[in-house]
Amino acid sequence: MPVTTGENDPALSFDRVSFSYGLTPAVEDVTFSVERGEFVAMVGPNGGGKSTLVKLAVALEQPKKGRVKIFGQDSSRFESWWRIGYVPQTASAFSVRFPASVAEVVSYGEYRGFNPLAFFHRGVSPGVREALETVGLWGHWRRQVSDLSVGQKQLVLIARALVHGPDLLILDEPTAGLDVTHQERFYNLLQEMRREKGVTILLVSHDVGVVLHEATSIACINQALVFHGRPEEVTDEALSQVYGFPVDLVIHRHD
Repeated sequence: MPVTTGENDPALSFDRVSFSYGLTPAVEDVTFSVERGEFVAMVGPNGGGKSTLVKLAVALEQPKKGRVKIFGQDSSRFESWWRIGYVPQTASAFSVRFPASVAEVVSYGEYRGFNPLAFFHRGVSPGVREALETVGLWGHWRRQVSDLSVGQKQLVLIARALVHGPDLLILDEPTAGLDVTHQERFYNLLQEMRREKGVTILLVSHDVGVVLHEATSIACINQALVFHGRPEEVTDEALSQVYGFPVDLVIHRHD
């Protein structure tokens, strides 16, 4: 049975987490928490461990050392995955002929175990339609997902993550392939979900200027945690330490 957790537990926490691929370290002794209702952005160089932390957060991997907890429960024993919306780094899985429609792929996000009555439910559910309307793809619901553009495929994955109304969204480069208009719409959607529905967000991005404006806190990762705090506290020196070369910070504003 799922373990009951207190309302004060963070949505997600890394406690002295280390992980390696064979003999190659990916992250070392990382500790930080994503509090409920926060919008936390992870930034850092390629190969710095950001995607590894995302995989640990959704239990695709287990830490070699330390603990990952989701709503206060160890990730290895967490069962309420319907509370989590996950968008992987790319939509490359749909680059070959994928035998499913847009609506079918999004509907996978509604799965909560075998339902013997599902056979009698024909057509598209209201949740799937709402998710597709949210990302602007309702007009494509019948199309095979492999026929879409790269940006549209990414929007399908975002809709799949949103369809069941998650408490925690974990997003690994979710705007990859999206044009500027769709990126702005996407960030507006995240802010709306956080402010109106209390959704907690952990997002990986390479666009430091944008996420410094959008996020409530920043975690700078280069195998180790270099900085974790409010966006206005991030310095050029901290970012230079993360990326390994001088960085002059320029913040992009959407408003």
